[in-house]
Amino acid sequence: MIAAAPFISPKSVGDALDTLLYTASAPKANPLTHLLLVELRITRPELPAGPHIRDYALRTLLVDLIGDALTALRRIFGLPEPQIDQTLQAVEPAIRADGQADSTDLAAWSLLYYRYVRADLNLTQEQLSGWFGVDTRTSRRYQQYGVRLLTDRLTEAETAARRDQRQRHLMAALPLGVALRLHGRAELLAIAESQIDTRSPRHVIVTGPPGIGKTAFVHQVIQRQIAADALEAVVWVDAPGDVQFIRERLTETLLHDAAAVDLRDYLLLWSTAVVVDGIDSLADDLDGLRALLHRLSPALVCLTSRRFVPVIATEAHISLPPLAADEAAALFRDALPGGAAAAEGWGETAASVYQAVGGNPQALKLAARHLNYSHWPAIDQQVQTLLFAEVLTQLDESARRAWCAYALFPGGRAPVEALLDLWAPLITAAAVDRLRQRYILEQATGDESVRWLVTAAQRFLQEQSTQLRNIQRDVQLLLDHLAERRAAPDGVLLTVVEQMLRTGWPPLSDDQRLVWVQACCRAGVRLGRWANWRAILAPLVEGVESVAPDLLLGYSVCLRRLGEWAAAEQLLAWAVRAWGMQGAFTAQANALIEWGILARSRGNYRAAIDHFTQARRHLTRREAPMLLQTLALEEAQIAIDLQEGAAVAQMLASLPQTPRVLTLRSEAHLLQQEFTQCRTLAEQALSHTSEDLAAAANLHTIIGRSYDLEGDVSAAYDYLASAVTLLEQVGDVFALARAQANLAALLIKLNALDHADTLLAQAAQVQTQLADRVGLAVTQRNQRELQARIAI
Repeated sequence: MIAAAPFISPKSVGDALDTLLYTASAPKANPLTHLLLVELRITRPELPAGPHIRDYALRTLLVDLIGDALTALRRIFGLPEPQIDQTLQAVEPAIRADGQADSTDLAAWSLLYYRYVRADLNLTQEQLSGWFGVDTRTSRRYQQYGVRLLTDRLTEAETAARRDQRQRHLMAALPLGVALRLHGRAELLAIAESQIDTRSPRHVIVTGPPGIGKTAFVHQVIQRQIAADALEAVVWVDAPGDVQFIRERLTETLLHDAAAVDLRDYLLLWSTAVVVDGIDSLADDLDGLRALLHRLSPALVCLTSRRFVPVIATEAHISLPPLAADEAAALFRDALPGGAAAAEGWGETAASVYQAVGGNPQALKLAARHLNYSHWPAIDQQVQTLLFAEVLTQLDESARRAWCAYALFPGGRAPVEALLDLWAPLITAAAVDRLRQRYILEQATGDESVRWLVTAAQRFLQEQSTQLRNIQRDVQLLLDHLAERRAAPDGVLLTVVEQMLRTGWPPLSDDQRLVWVQACCRAGVRLGRWANWRAILAPLVEGVESVAPDLLLGYSVCLRRLGEWAAAEQLLAWAVRAWGMQGAFTAQANALIEWGILARSRGNYRAAIDHFTQARRHLTRREAPMLLQTLALEEAQIAIDLQEGAAVAQMLASLPQTPRVLTLRSEAHLLQQEFTQCRTLAEQALSHTSEDLAAAANLHTIIGRSYDLEGDVSAAYDYLASAVTLLEQVGDVFALARAQANLAALLIKLNALDHADTLLAQAAQVQTQLADRVGLAVTQRNQRELQARIAI
């Protein structure tokens, strides 16, 4: 289900146009200020900074749309283009010409232009009517029609902007994040696309020997699906250790709240591609893989393997053969060092190389970059090892370390900037480029920002590192350099550490491993990398009696976030009992808080309150300010959920006024119908949540509901429509459907029945598929009220 068109109403467009007439007054809330088009305009360097930058950006957007539309129509009718500095004397004949063209669209756009864009002329409705040659009533109809045209034009532009952004985000989810060029695979790509279009389920397995281009082929398949706007989500899993890791990576990536939406429900709602690059290690659990693929039947699934694995009978199988001679020659020429491709005789060399090594793309590229290597006519896996060993002896220290550094990243892929950020001055940009020249690294055509190790080069380094002392020293030096940043691990450092801990390369002693786990676990869990840390922590938690409390609690958070609630509850119950018997009461309180959060997320408020009460009892005589803050927030959230707003103020009285505290206090005032205080706190929270669209949507909903309860339906509309606009860009279908139902109820009051009907139909479809019985009941009640209004 590709997302529906954004909700943009003529009312919001009309309100925004009015701000062009009355720029001196403070702008009121308008949902259009939250459009992606406005967000993109704000990033323009020429836009002036200020408190009302969104309103200014929206006005410039509308001015451009109106001006462009009028210019295009005047060209069609052979009329002069509008000029922003035209005098009043020059404007009158231009308007009269528009009115005489016998085009309602031209008249409507012209009226909008001279009424709003050229507001400096102060033209009245009567003047415009006279110059158009119509009465005032007709000119007002032109204006209303123009607002509808502008609404449609704005909707089309916003839809295109969101589509482009979605495609950029999907490309970024691919391992390389850039377009790849393939040689000799056009026919097989067409077959793959045909299989995807005609088979159900859309599952494809791509096989072939090392270096044949399986990853690049699947990359291209998904890239084409993205370009065709056929996908809304992509998950790429590299060489998983087990089936459980795939399942958990999907949960972590796709499901923001594991309790709200089931994985299969998500896949039924959103067109999703799942790539598992390297299933060879799953051969011992084919039954588990088959069960997972059954759950993934609504998705496009691409698997790669060195050999064919009959996972399910209906999957398409594409075996990548060696390249034909002409395509091999083209690839060989592209891979030659600069200048060599222009030299005479390269074609004869290409033919000789092809005769010797065949059509394996990796072997051809290696031969192109190492023509002076005496053994290239017999390049195979064994000879590749000899070649890499010889290259290693010829590299300087910085280039050798860069090779080792790339091997530490998943798939050997990393932005050059990330590598230099982690390891400068041990590694230089020039050293990275020397690896590319030797075909140790590859890069996408025209994009030097991301490079990746040739698969055989990464395999060589990892397999031979135990025998090569200089590699051992370089890797240890890199790890020692990383250790200096352990105190404040960021996303790039975590990527390396998680890969190292999950794959076991480079090998670490138990003590070294534990040091890295303890340093990075909290940050990894906080950043939502639950699948990795569940896999990393699982072996440690097996000896649950001796594991450190913070690691055990981190593991329980991973289990909860990945939807493994029973396992999380069992672990926390053990922790509460064991740590209580040991007298570790602060750790016990921490476990009780986490257990309470788990109970609340599952709707078991009584158990959550019991756990929180016990935790508070343990913390009253201990110095644990952060735990007490967490506890107060969770207790306040339960009070809000149970509609007990009066108790919240006391719970949060001593806490720092963070956005979450402000939001909870605002909701509490809303429950008590203290609307002014509610809106004041919500506006304060909004000033700190510009980057968090979901939180901003929640705050707009709170403000909208406060206005609705006060009877100010117009103001309520502006905020509830803003919530819908924001949630459309978040991808939380559960929350969006509920917001659409709320807005539709308000539109019924405003007698905007067509818009209400559209929103309710969209909400009902999603809520039915998600089995959101509470939300669906509200939506259906609103639909009955709508039908009653239509019948009047």
